[in-house]
Amino acid sequence: MKFNSMTPNLMVNDVTETVEFYKKHFGFEVIMQVPEEGATQWAMIQKDNALIMLQSQESLQEDIPHFEGKSVGSSLTFYCDVDDVEGMYAKLKDSLPLVLDMRTTFYGRKEFAVQDCNGYVLMFSQEMN
Repeated sequence: MKFNSMTPNLMVNDVTETVEFYKKHFGFEVIMQVPEEGATQWAMIQKDNALIMLQSQESLQEDIPHFEGKSVGSSLTFYCDVDDVEGMYAKLKDSLPLVLDMRTTFYGRKEFAVQDCNGYVLMFSQEMN
């Protein structure tokens, strides 16, 4: 069996607010949203080769009842391989909650982590040369 892709679908408090957060801090663009007008219930955003789907808590719980009573942002970390981790750190360290300060790992990567507007953790990492 071959995986062609795997795209996270995040349960969020407010799709529009989350879209704006990812646009402002990381340069993501909306490539699709539902509905096209009115209160957005779902959106797909993209930056380079990264895709993320965002779905309102209410909408996701309606689609998949398993998510009833589940909290937003509680147990997911995104591990993002970037080409300028120091530049990303300089841009974000004073504007977003820092979950993990810059560190160099035993496996040869430089990385740090911040929290998004829903509580999800974004880890940015770059291989050391």
